[in-house]
Amino acid sequence: MKLFSIGETSKLNNIPIKTLRYYDDIGLLKPVHINESTGYRYYSYDQFATIDKIKRFKKLNIPLKELGKALDSGNDPVYIRNFFNKEKERIEQEMHKLEILNVSLNKLEDYYEYCKIVHMNKSIYTRRIEKRCYVAYDCKKDETVYEMDLGLRKITRKHFTDAISFLNPYGYILDGNALKNNQILFEKSTVGVEFEESHPEKYIVEIPKGNYLCYCTKLLSEKCDVGELSDYLKKNDIKAEIVIAEEFKFLSNSPYSEANYEIQILID
Repeated sequence: MKLFSIGETSKLNNIPIKTLRYYDDIGLLKPVHINESTGYRYYSYDQFATIDKIKRFKKLNIPLKELGKALDSGNDPVYIRNFFNKEKERIEQEMHKLEILNVSLNKLEDYYEYCKIVHMNKSIYTRRIEKRCYVAYDCKKDETVYEMDLGLRKITRKHFTDAISFLNPYGYILDGNALKNNQILFEKSTVGVEFEESHPEKYIVEIPKGNYLCYCTKLLSEKCDVGELSDYLKKNDIKAEIVIAEEFKFLSNSPYSEANYEIQILID
């Protein structure tokens, strides 16, 4: 029986030598002969068919561990049927993940476009916003923005790592009465979250859907002035019971004090 060196097997089957060595190491494709003095690996012609099968299954992204079990099953019909059902389920899960990624990418694009609007908008306006959930850290008196941020990060790191993505905006819940008096008073430091029952509810704040009065400003800047918004609230006798400030900053390395925020006040 003619044997083929690992180099010949590599060339004839268009498969890297290091891949053949890896398959040997994990027991997926063992050479039929190894020269004891040189350590060289040799393969038979019959093994080329196995290499073809491995390459076909790899195109389906089937894990090598599962592929090895299938090859060792000896075409057992029960095992093969279970194998296909399991792989179909895995592919469906991957398709679901890709769909989520596609939705997230579309949201990210919308977020980017709205960032430009927030940056340019200098007027008071209204818009409809859907219900949202936030992880919230209770701000303490005289805390700096830096300290509030660290407090929030400790909570998210411990309880919400898997629920927060780039699409979830950072922000603050503000004191409405202080805002009406042209002052910024932070009640909570927040970040948007995809809430699930497995997460501790004590850190979750739910903001209802509704029409929000909005105003854009560099909230954390020393030059921040919300006088125009304050006058509008008093003139129109708006209670400002729910006040959110969301950060709109897209791939920018500018200081946090230069970030644009949209102050959102629930009006109905």
